[in-house]
Amino acid sequence: MKLNKAFLMLILLIPAFAFSQSQKLKVGDQYLKANTDKLGLSQSDLTDLVISDIYTTKHNGVTHIYYQQSRKGINVYNAILNLNITKEDKMIFHNNTFIQDLDQKINTSKNVVNPDEAVVSLAQFLGIMDSEELNVLKSNNGSVTFAQTSYSNDEIHVTPMYFAINDSDVRLVWDVLLDQKGTADVWSSRIDAVTGQVIGHENRTIYCTHVEGGYHNHSKECRTEHDVKTPKSTSASSAMMGNSYRVYPIPSESPIHGNHELVTDPHYPTASPFGWHDIDGVEGNEYSITRGNNVHAYQDENDDFASENDEPTGGSIGGGPELMFDYQHTIEGEPEESLDADIVNLFYANNMIHDITYLAGFDEVSGNYQLNNFGKGGRGDDYVIAHGLDGAGTNNANFTLSSDGNNGNMNMFRWGLPQSKLFSISEPAELSGSYNFGAVGAGWVLDANYVNVDVTAELAQAFDDHPQFSENVCDEVINGEEIDGKIAMIYRGLCEFGDKALNAQNAGAVAVIICNVPGAGNDPSSDGNEPMGMGGGAFGPQVTIPVLSLGFGDCNKIVATLEGGTPVVGRIFPESTGGPSQVSASFDNGIIFHEFGHGISGRLIGGPNQVCLGTDEQMGEGWSDFFSLALTVEPDDLGSDVRGIGNFVQGNSTVGPGIRRFPYSTDMSINPQTFKDIKATTAPHPLGEVWAGMLWDIYWLYVDIYGYDTDWSNTESGNFRAVQLVLDGMKMQGCNPGFINGRDGILAAESVNTNGENKCLLWDVFARRGLGYFADGGSVNNRNDGSENFDPLPECQKTLKIYKESVQIVKKDEEVEVQLIVANHKDEMVNAVVSDFIPDGMSYVDGSANMAESIQGGDIFFNLDNFASGAWDTITYRLMYDNTVNSTVIFNNTVDSPDEIGQWERELIEDQTNIFRINSSGIFPTYSGENSWFVQELDEDTQSSIRFNNIDVAGELPVVRFWHRINTEFTRNGGFVEISTDGILWNDAKELFIRNGYECPIQFTTFAIPKLQGFTGRSDENDYVDSYIDLSSFKGQTISLRFRFGSNSGTDNVDNDETFPPDGGWFLDDIDLIDLVKYDTQACITTSDDEACTPNVRLILDPQLSSGNNDNNIEGVSFNIYPNPASDYIALDVFSENVFNANISIWTMEGRQVLNETHNINKRQNLISLNTSSLAPGVYAIQLLSENGLISKKIIIQ
Repeated sequence: MKLNKAFLMLILLIPAFAFSQSQKLKVGDQYLKANTDKLGLSQSDLTDLVISDIYTTKHNGVTHIYYQQSRKGINVYNAILNLNITKEDKMIFHNNTFIQDLDQKINTSKNVVNPDEAVVSLAQFLGIMDSEELNVLKSNNGSVTFAQTSYSNDEIHVTPMYFAINDSDVRLVWDVLLDQKGTADVWSSRIDAVTGQVIGHENRTIYCTHVEGGYHNHSKECRTEHDVKTPKSTSASSAMMGNSYRVYPIPSESPIHGNHELVTDPHYPTASPFGWHDIDGVEGNEYSITRGNNVHAYQDENDDFASENDEPTGGSIGGGPELMFDYQHTIEGEPEESLDADIVNLFYANNMIHDITYLAGFDEVSGNYQLNNFGKGGRGDDYVIAHGLDGAGTNNANFTLSSDGNNGNMNMFRWGLPQSKLFSISEPAELSGSYNFGAVGAGWVLDANYVNVDVTAELAQAFDDHPQFSENVCDEVINGEEIDGKIAMIYRGLCEFGDKALNAQNAGAVAVIICNVPGAGNDPSSDGNEPMGMGGGAFGPQVTIPVLSLGFGDCNKIVATLEGGTPVVGRIFPESTGGPSQVSASFDNGIIFHEFGHGISGRLIGGPNQVCLGTDEQMGEGWSDFFSLALTVEPDDLGSDVRGIGNFVQGNSTVGPGIRRFPYSTDMSINPQTFKDIKATTAPHPLGEVWAGMLWDIYWLYVDIYGYDTDWSNTESGNFRAVQLVLDGMKMQGCNPGFINGRDGILAAESVNTNGENKCLLWDVFARRGLGYFADGGSVNNRNDGSENFDPLPECQKTLKIYKESVQIVKKDEEVEVQLIVANHKDEMVNAVVSDFIPDGMSYVDGSANMAESIQGGDIFFNLDNFASGAWDTITYRLMYDNTVNSTVIFNNTVDSPDEIGQWERELIEDQTNIFRINSSGIFPTYSGENSWFVQELDEDTQSSIRFNNIDVAGELPVVRFWHRINTEFTRNGGFVEISTDGILWNDAKELFIRNGYECPIQFTTFAIPKLQGFTGRSDENDYVDSYIDLSSFKGQTISLRFRFGSNSGTDNVDNDETFPPDGGWFLDDIDLIDLVKYDTQACITTSDDEACTPNVRLILDPQLSSGNNDNNIEGVSFNIYPNPASDYIALDVFSENVFNANISIWTMEGRQVLNETHNINKRQNLISLNTSSLAPGVYAIQLLSENGLISKKIIIQ
């Protein structure tokens, strides 16, 4: 391994680095060399490494090393390997985003496109047509800095990098950092250095719009102030002598949580040793305004990112030794009436979170925000610039990420308050307050003014009898007794608003709330949290009760409360709210802490000199919400309390629901979110709030154990320990984390902070929220591909454990290996017996077990004598499928012959041209034979469907199996399957799948069906998969299957400017009706007083399929048909080498059995006559079935 020696020499010259960290580099070097296989790397991948960061956390002695993968001086984008080494030189955790076998994947090391051409390419990509000449300011080691242009707010930085397109393709690129003028966007874009195409595109601006429709600020990545060395005013006053500030002191969150009070010397000397107004470390403040070493706060109503020199002052030049910032907040007035108080509170809150997190470990070496680091390491000159009452817009707050040594920029805005309200909740307290609503439009009896409306009643959810979407109430209400006299809640979709309201009115409802849903209206990316306007449609003129709409998130909170058994009482009454039209976010400490939290995560994740929060599953909003919550807990608070984010700026009460989908609470009836709830979300907040919910549970776990103290210098308190744990986890988890990395980083931090005392308790917390031991995060670049699990760390449960693994599909003459993993986590040694079931049709392979076995009937047993406490063991054995029991194919269609194709019916939808078409194997792969069906995903709104009709359901366990391949844009484009017995009413088959079904969400606008799930995204390895639908509930009936596919407009990958691939869409191939044989097996471990068993493990005996037009081979058997075509009779000439009983059947091409006879087959020649006089002319299949297989041939009846 070769390190960047220049950087190594530099850090070795820093006194604070010292011998200990030099030693840690040696430990890290040795670890990398010894663990290349574990890391999935080759030795060549470890050449040319650059140490981007190295520092030691003081309180636990862990050294964090961040290696940047590089090749010959060119870094690989976001390829960071971090090691966390204890003071005892033990490796406790690592994370690796290096590219494996890098040298074999790099396309070239020589650029064709020059840096200026890369900038022009990006500008064109962004729709900028300016062709001005670029002026080079400096050039160093291939990196180029261009002067500011007409379309940039600052200099443009261009750096050569390698960028991974996928696992096998790494391109030489120019990384262009462009702060686009006139927008809020700061682009970090990768331009292919050979083709000039934009192949990677990331916005560094964090949009923290806390409510739908908020304004996005025009912020910059690396905006700095240039007058730091010449302060506007100075003071010789001592930093240690009573500086006072009138603020909303923590733990008060905002003006609705506490009083506007005067606090003196609120700083923590360890974090700010010279107070908040000193910058040189010599006694005497350099500033008497809201400016100092950590923060410069000022109003920016002009949105020019410059102080107007009108900051609040705490004293005059040469005045007394004390600074006094005593400015009143007129809470009933408009924000500009309290401008000075606004800035003072903003200054105070920023300094407080600086000091508190400093005490907990966010210090100089880890990248905190300070002008002067006082020789303690890290890069200074990066204090926070905090803009109060920013003039860029409203209803927002913002923090720009930057690497260590560059200022953090915070922007706080005015928030509009409603001047009138219509709907409010009085009970329960956790939902109380007024709600943002959508009014009715045209076509109703009552208009949008709701004159003379005053309805107070309980809320109840209405349902109709739709088998899937009963909450849409497009038909008669079926729970009228629950709706009568109440305000009915109904979800949007499937029918007109007036139709829904009339159904509720007819059931006795006194009012109706219609809930919005994600993706509705004209915006497929909408989260549905904004209420919508509603036309009455055909039935609106018959509705005489009041109707309004609520956002999806608000409705979900209410419905979750109702489902938990708690009544909800609401009132519909139009009234004026009075009070100011706006409030300032600078008085909301929670929002300030949230925004500062972005700065913390930006510096700690991947090291202070990286920006490593660019993946789809990054949890930045979750960490920020956690800091907002943790720093505003009051002494009498409980974890089960309702904690909403942003209640003050929303005009809510202290127990209001806030601006997230659910308020935070350890009570899962109030906040039920688990890991799965990140799926199908698009914005960062819905994902982040799930992570914050887990961190909030951890906070209260620690408070329960260690207690609470408002004095943050008490490092033994539970609240301090919790914040410290979260910070330490952020340091350890590495670059571009997902939920699993975040969980494991916290567990690693706990292992060193408390020597693992709380390990099992933390696992319980994560498992409760779906991030258990067997949870799978999938790719950090895809929030939709994970799976949740609720099991804690196995060793934390003092019980016996057993897990079973085997293949699910068993084929004829195939040996199947079964693996049983057992563990004894009881405190004592045990004598145990492990048992497993051997299904019919399978037999144990003698001698295949890895330990002594015994067979008794249909079970196999293994003895585990003296099974030690804490021990694990693995038992393996093999079974053979002996073909004495078979799954039987009743019907098979391979989509190959004209007759088979004719059994499918394509449904033509008006104005739709995108239909299922035949795909030939010469175009795209099929599962079998020459053909499959294919429908393409398009960048337009389309719907297509194809039906397979008239399937006669027969057999003991009838199932339909179909082979298919999906390759679409996840959640936007996809398909699902429906079943009908009459061709009129169709039901989703989702709940009937027993193998490879679907649980992925499809956006509302694709089919206008709320909460729809289907096949979407990409099949594993982009290959055909087999899905099974259980038809047992349709035995004896004739059914049809319908495969529906939809795509959405505007679904191109905008970041890469690509259209869909040619094979983007849904492929359907072989479809079979099978009489299935399956077993749900269970293995157990048993002692004299205890037993543990696995969940059922499904084993399916694979049917011996016919191949459509061709014979299957039954060994020693053949037959011919005479005549063919035939009329009233046909003769089967069967030749056999053995005697057996055969089942001979005739089937229509639609799968209906029209003849079934049993015949004894003798050796040699057999002539069998079948009466076909009752059969209508057409094509049929004749099947000869024995216990050894099936032969199928086609016959034509004239």
